[in-house]
Amino acid sequence: MIIQIKDCLSIVHEVTDVSHKDILGPYRFAFAAEARFLLYWAARTYTIYSFPKIGHILNRDHTSIFHGYNKVLKYLKNNNERWIYLTNKFDEVFKERFGYRVEIFTEAMTVSEAERVRIFLREMRKNNEQD
Repeated sequence: MIIQIKDCLSIVHEVTDVSHKDILGPYRFAFAAEARFLLYWAARTYTIYSFPKIGHILNRDHTSIFHGYNKVLKYLKNNNERWIYLTNKFDEVFKERFGYRVEIFTEAMTVSEAERVRIFLREMRKNNEQD
C-alpha cells in the first residue's frame, strides 16, 4: 500500500484538530502553520514523494515544504516537547491505520542522518508493499 498525502492530511487533522480547510488554506495563524508544518514533515517522512511533488499536490512552492520539514527536524533535534508529542501522536495514529510503526528519532540528528533514516523508511515501506 502506498501512503498518500491525503492520508497524512487526515491524520494531521485528527492529531491537531485543525480543519483541512485551515491546514490547506493561506492562513498564517500559529495553529494552522503548526498543522501545515506537521503535514509537510509527515508527507516527506511517510510518503514516497519529493519536495516538488508534495508542493505540487498541496499547491505550494517546494521551498515552503522544505522549510517546514526542516523546521520540524530542527525542533526534534532540539528535543522540543511539543513537536516530540505531535510527531509521536502522528506515529500512533499512523500505526493504528496502517499497521506498522516508524520510530521517531528525537536525538540530535544532522540533515544527512535524517535523510538516511528517510531512505531506510522508504525501503522498508517498499518491502512491506511487496509482501
